[in-house]
Amino acid sequence: MDNLAPPEPEARVRLTHAQAQELVLRTVSTQAESLLRVAYRHSLCPDDAHDAYQRSMEIFLRRAPTLDPGSVHKWLHVVVKREAQEVRRARSGSVALEAVDFDRHAAGDAVTPEERALTMERTTRAAEALRRLKPQELRALWLKALGHSYADAAGNETRVKRPAALRVDNGAPAAPVGLVSPAPSSTANRFEVHWSLPQDAGSPIVAARYQVCQAGTCGAVQTAPSLTSVDGLALPAEGEGSVRAWLVDAVGHEAPATAATLALTYAPMPAPSPTPTPDPIPTPPGPAPTPVPLPTPNPTPRPTLKASPALKIASLRHSGRRITLRGTISSRASGRLTVRFRARGADGHTRTLTLHPAIHARSFQATFTLPRSLVRARSGTAVVSYAGDADTSAVTRQASIRWHG
Repeated sequence: MDNLAPPEPEARVRLTHAQAQELVLRTVSTQAESLLRVAYRHSLCPDDAHDAYQRSMEIFLRRAPTLDPGSVHKWLHVVVKREAQEVRRARSGSVALEAVDFDRHAAGDAVTPEERALTMERTTRAAEALRRLKPQELRALWLKALGHSYADAAGNETRVKRPAALRVDNGAPAAPVGLVSPAPSSTANRFEVHWSLPQDAGSPIVAARYQVCQAGTCGAVQTAPSLTSVDGLALPAEGEGSVRAWLVDAVGHEAPATAATLALTYAPMPAPSPTPTPDPIPTPPGPAPTPVPLPTPNPTPRPTLKASPALKIASLRHSGRRITLRGTISSRASGRLTVRFRARGADGHTRTLTLHPAIHARSFQATFTLPRSLVRARSGTAVVSYAGDADTSAVTRQASIRWHG
């Protein structure tokens, strides 16, 4: 079969590699049935026909670049026919020409109907017994069947492939951003500080801790009631001190050494000194002078210190296209609340959404629905502003949020 040999190196290649692949796929998809019929017609059995068909496909793959696409199906039918005849000649030397009647020969190792029924019954009972086992018992039994000892079966773990890559967080969160106080110097030993959460790609931030320091000594570490603020701080004594704040993530990482620091000053008002009374001037005896009434000076009203509204952001959550902010405020606050949410859209522009929630039982809630321009945003910042009233000062709080699409 010299005409079926691989092409000579000097043969001219008509088709590129991609064109040859396309020719093979197209020819096999359209001529497979007719090629198999030719192989069956010239073979002793279906297995020989498939062998001849497979050998023909190997020859077709080698010769595809040098074949004419217009007549390749005719050439391939001749190849299948000759390969089937070649397989038949090789098979005839080892196979008897007469057909064997297998019905007249009994197999010594064939399974009898009784044995088959007994096997089915055993399989059914084994399945019922396995259904009554506990999951850990099934796992131990399976590992034992794989060749493990009972000790190995107790310590083995099943590996599960995750659809997404795992992220490892070995770093602590960054320090709080913008640690400030509405009144860092006060005559009352009570301070309020607040900050913003940094942009961190690691584990979510779950807690904020702080310390109050003065004269080179820091107090005990305390956990803030909010992630972004602390109210009611007090220095150990009058004078200058400081507060240190840092963050803790969900896996327990924290870095007190890189905490944000803010200086505080407690300077109480001095007590008024007593006014000295001049000695009375002796008067000569005589009629007593008529007392002249002195004008009563108008007392100067002292400025009234406004109380803090104790504004706090309790939570900031994302769900679908909704951003929900909840917070608390002092019961004596009667001013107006303004909540703004800023986020950057896919076009790079920053947009701001504004709400004016009402205060009910010292609590408030604002729910923003993200527009289509902010659907692809992955982070944002919420700013809560209290306008103040007659006895309560104005204050602003800020919190940031990140989410995954």
